[in-house]
Amino acid sequence: SLTNEGLSYISKRKSEREFSPSDDEQDAIYAKLKNLRSEIAAKEGITDRGVASDRALRLVAQNPPSNLKDFEKVKGVGKCVADKDGKLFLAVLNEQISD
Repeated sequence: SLTNEGLSYISKRKSEREFSPSDDEQDAIYAKLKNLRSEIAAKEGITDRGVASDRALRLVAQNPPSNLKDFEKVKGVGKCVADKDGKLFLAVLNEQISD
């Protein structure tokens, strides 16, 4: 039989569940986030790290946020990046998680 915790987890929508990717999944997410970062940087004429650091992208890949507020809280992201490009990063995360 299921515990209360298990029942609670099952009843949540997929987007509300905590997602803890495997190492291979983290690497795939990280690669997609780096590609997006490069695209954004190229459009803006800045360096990739001007958008987000490698460390910030690795933290996002390790513990993918499910909303802009959580994305903003990732060390190295901040409000400016979240407001400007957060939806693009979340779209990549949602695509990767649903695969």
